[in-house]
Amino acid sequence: MRLGLDADRLLPIEPTARSVARRLYDAVSDAPILSPHGHVDPRLLLDDLPFSDPVELLVRHDHYVTRMLHAGGTPLERLGLDPTVTIDPREVWRIFCRECHRFAGTASGYWLSSILVEQFGIDEQPKGANADVLYDTIAEALTAPAFRPRALFERFGIEVLATTDDPLDELEAHRALAADPGFGGRVIPTFRPDGYLDPEAPGFAERVERLDATSFAGYLDALAGRRAFFVENGAVSADHGVLEPFTTDLDDAEAARLFDAGRAGTITPAEAHTFRGRMLLEMARMSVDDGLVMTIHAGVQRNHDVDCFGRVLADIAAFEAQPVEREPLGRGVAQPDHVFAQLDPGHADRQAERVAQVLVHREGQVALAGAEVEHLDALALVPRTCERAFRDRVVEHLDELVDLLPLARHCRNELVRGRRDAEFDEERPCIAAGDREMAEGTVSVRSRSGGDLGAHGVDLFIARALDEVERKGR
Repeated sequence: MRLGLDADRLLPIEPTARSVARRLYDAVSDAPILSPHGHVDPRLLLDDLPFSDPVELLVRHDHYVTRMLHAGGTPLERLGLDPTVTIDPREVWRIFCRECHRFAGTASGYWLSSILVEQFGIDEQPKGANADVLYDTIAEALTAPAFRPRALFERFGIEVLATTDDPLDELEAHRALAADPGFGGRVIPTFRPDGYLDPEAPGFAERVERLDATSFAGYLDALAGRRAFFVENGAVSADHGVLEPFTTDLDDAEAARLFDAGRAGTITPAEAHTFRGRMLLEMARMSVDDGLVMTIHAGVQRNHDVDCFGRVLADIAAFEAQPVEREPLGRGVAQPDHVFAQLDPGHADRQAERVAQVLVHREGQVALAGAEVEHLDALALVPRTCERAFRDRVVEHLDELVDLLPLARHCRNELVRGRRDAEFDEERPCIAAGDREMAEGTVSVRSRSGGDLGAHGVDLFIARALDEVERKGR
């Protein structure tokens, strides 16, 4: 399957909205990038050394990529994230390519596709079969001066890059970059105090000790002092990742009692919740005083996998991998030369899930993959004898398509056999794949009322499906 970059791939589907979005994008597309939040290590730009391999560039340091791979069942040690385990980066890359389908329809998927196509001239969908070829192509490109960190910074038009930093970071790399006459960009720190504000966070007492704070008043003064240090070194914002944006105006005496309990490790969950609320309010007050913009990432539960936290890294264990049960629907079904699946746009209450179902033939069995299978009204296989080579190509193409659609579960369902032009519910489009679609890396989308809607790349197909879900749900 080929990677394709539609110029409007990130714009709304509805024609009028897309026209407005295109004009807005064209007005700013050449403007410099001012990046207010990111996790780039400033030492990359300070040292300006070549990236050692494709994994170092695209996988290991991108926590969205590693979390998705981990959620799909890959142990973090096999991704090179455990410093006690040595692993060949080429093997990590093979895992990434085999699992790359998981990123379809996600921001990371759009980003990775753009990088591969625009920066490396790669138009093949990464998969196990081409992993080594892609690795070698990227590795060779990384030896060129044009792929050094500073060259990329300049080529991408980055004017300001904000990093994410521990409150006790001395910001040596930031200061060195600011003083370097050979570097024309701005790399500024961001104050990220989460671990210093949550008494239930592992290592809270040790962090407070490093602040040299023995009282609640001294603790507040120390935090204010570190914020001032960040401002002196160019910081413009403070970043807060919290499960709940809860605040409470707790009096100082009670806050001091909870602070002492937190340091001693005797604080209760209810008390910790109250203390976090007081400290979030305190951070807001400090932002009023020092001018750091307060950015809040609410609804994020971090470090819930205690084993992963202890063995690998904090803030990596955002997901626990869950195995997916794959249950065959039955045996003896005719070999398909096309596979149809219907979309259900009528269940907007579950639109966060990908509402697509695809029937795939695997080794004499049939499996149904999808997130809305209980609402599937009709599904058709063309029961026509076909050559094994053709069948194998269909299976491979649709296996990729199933994988590109985020996985949910496999279940039993009644099969309805029919023709390629089988009639479906008027309100529900269907998808089909045959020789042409396999050659182009697309799916054919049809509806009973609208007829043949043409070939769609997978990303565009997913976007239109979700847009239809939202529209029908209103």
